[in-house]
Amino acid sequence: MEKQMFKVTNNSKLYNFPFIGNGELGTALGPTGYHTGSYKGLCPEDDKANLTLFWAGRRFKDARGGNIKIPRVAPEELFGATIPLIRFGRFDRTLRVDGVKTRDENWQQMLDYDQATVVSELNHGEIFEKTDTLVCMTFNMLVFHTRLENRNKTAKKLNFAVDYIFGDADGNRAQGTRLFIRRPYPDDVVFGDIGGVRSKEIDLDKRPPHVLESLSVQYEIDMHLGEVHIGRYPMGVVRSTEHGGSFIHEINLQPGESTDLWFWVVLSDRIKYTHFPNFERVLNLIEAHKIAWADYWKKSAIEIGHPELEGIRKSSLYTIISSTSPWTITNGNQSTTWEGRIFHDEFFGYMGLLSNNYAALAERAPNHRLTILPMATQRSKGHGAFYAWEAIETGEESAPYGHWVDERFIHGQFSEESWQFYLRTGSKKALARYYPVLKGCTEWLIHDALTRDENGKLKIRSMTDIDEGLYPVESGIYITCATIRSLENAAKAAVSLGCDAEDAEKWSALATELRKSMPVNKEGNHYAYSENADLPNGGGHLGMVFPFSVDIHSELARNTISYGYKTFLESMEIKNANQVLSYTWMWALSHLATALFYQGRAEEGFKVLKQVPNTVGPFMAPNEQMREDIGAYLTWYTTGAGMYSFALTTIFVQVVDEYDAILLPAIPSELKNIRFHGLLATKGVTVSGEIRNGELVTLNLMSEKDMKWRFRIPKSYFDHVNFRKDLQASHPDELGRVLIECGLQNGINTLI
Repeated sequence: MEKQMFKVTNNSKLYNFPFIGNGELGTALGPTGYHTGSYKGLCPEDDKANLTLFWAGRRFKDARGGNIKIPRVAPEELFGATIPLIRFGRFDRTLRVDGVKTRDENWQQMLDYDQATVVSELNHGEIFEKTDTLVCMTFNMLVFHTRLENRNKTAKKLNFAVDYIFGDADGNRAQGTRLFIRRPYPDDVVFGDIGGVRSKEIDLDKRPPHVLESLSVQYEIDMHLGEVHIGRYPMGVVRSTEHGGSFIHEINLQPGESTDLWFWVVLSDRIKYTHFPNFERVLNLIEAHKIAWADYWKKSAIEIGHPELEGIRKSSLYTIISSTSPWTITNGNQSTTWEGRIFHDEFFGYMGLLSNNYAALAERAPNHRLTILPMATQRSKGHGAFYAWEAIETGEESAPYGHWVDERFIHGQFSEESWQFYLRTGSKKALARYYPVLKGCTEWLIHDALTRDENGKLKIRSMTDIDEGLYPVESGIYITCATIRSLENAAKAAVSLGCDAEDAEKWSALATELRKSMPVNKEGNHYAYSENADLPNGGGHLGMVFPFSVDIHSELARNTISYGYKTFLESMEIKNANQVLSYTWMWALSHLATALFYQGRAEEGFKVLKQVPNTVGPFMAPNEQMREDIGAYLTWYTTGAGMYSFALTTIFVQVVDEYDAILLPAIPSELKNIRFHGLLATKGVTVSGEIRNGELVTLNLMSEKDMKWRFRIPKSYFDHVNFRKDLQASHPDELGRVLIECGLQNGINTLI
């Protein structure tokens, strides 16, 4: 894949700070590869808040004492009860050449997604500087590796300094922050003397520099106790400061010579103690990091002859993986993406991971819902599982006050997480494990969302639905579909597990009855946004097809998606950035494309998907929206990343119900030469194949055990492809698909 598309230079019109992370540690970087640099392009001012180190799950008690700026929130608003991430400090680098500070204006930067490394190059005339920055995937460590090269004909004297300041991007610290700063030395004693002194030398400045000397910044914030421990190689001066420390290297570079400097940062606390590595182990950990990312990229692949679309898939999966915490999939482990809090948006990142065969990583989402079920049960006062709108890792509500906290469709998405995991993996054990989540979501929706009008009609109460610009609404289409799907998921799970038979019967009956209350715009013969109000067709209108799949192919459903497609075409012409389905919204475009692919409308869906490159920012990074005034807004946003990476898979594989996977349901005619590998279907089976010159030439199924497996495929493929003779197809259904049953053996099974 051409990596040039992942580069940004000092002449680029747009700039956003690249993000690196391993799901626990995360940080944005400036053009130098540290937290500093000069840039001219459009970049949201709020993004500067991310130029510090974040650690998932480590939060202030509240925002009142944090002494921090909360992006997108006016200072007068009441956001004190929110629970933001702790800021663990920034690293500023300064380079002087023959005593003159460099201006750092001539640079280029690339995010190497293959190795999850930011490569920053600066040309200072006679001195060339290159820094590779990464957060190790297998270890809680941030690494800076800088190479300085003298391209002049005379010797140059360099002064390279890295200053670490504990706190936020502006150097501020929370009220009550206490720091204990020391410079560990090889002959220090472990526990110190009776007064706590560890060093054998009273005057630390008299100690000669040592290659094993480091900087330790222990912190106490609220109930958090931990340490930021920093090493360097080769030997240089280490100094402690009031709020951190400095690392200084004086270097004499002869013409043509180069030198390498390494700095590594390890975070440790009482939850996850991390042993500080020496330089040799740091190098080994970097190699382990590269291997781990290489293994991730082997899981699945999609090649469709559109480098930009393939590149966005890679940047999207990178974004989700690097922001999936030990708890679940966050919106992003940084300040601007809602302080790494956990929304219903996890569902879209989850589907992106699951469909692309990252099942183990994806499972953190339903597992998290199960883990915080006691908190959700407590919030419901015993009426099922009432999950918070904008939660922290414990399940505690952390949202600012507003009408969004009355949105209940989120429970349908949490239900669908558990159900999709069962469908995709075929694990009855997993279904039994997550059944309490399925049941809890259903019980809460019955208790809180369902009501009957004066005529006894079952419907959804007045509430905020997914479009927060119009509220409250009666029988919103998205929450109605979410409730139907949740009821049906729980009922089917109960039947499959042989439990709660009476409840399952009741849930099925309620779902059937509620289907009659899906709001319809009779004049347009399509589903309406709600019973009492409608909107231009946006993402909220598409829920019956995706994510809830309660009605995919009816005339009403097709008309609804057609209305959405018409809105999309109009928005392309007028470039109306206020339209939810306009070309500026990555999530909305991917959502509409998915709905079209679900209906088998390959050409229309692909036309929509091809607009996604217009929505991404520098480094082909996913973001919430592209804006004319500030450029890419809310970069490294996992919701759009998940929706897009999932949408691509639905061209090849769809799992919409408990029956059988649908293969090759929406291949656009313009894609004559494509390859795909490792896409997860049902029962743990992954699908790979190739279309060459418009003809299907390979279709392989990978299974981890011997079993009978069934799938649906358009009849046109079965009629024109030389499938194995033992494969028998049923008569085509009303959608022109045939059902094929095959015996799979453990390993790769070739069907053609």
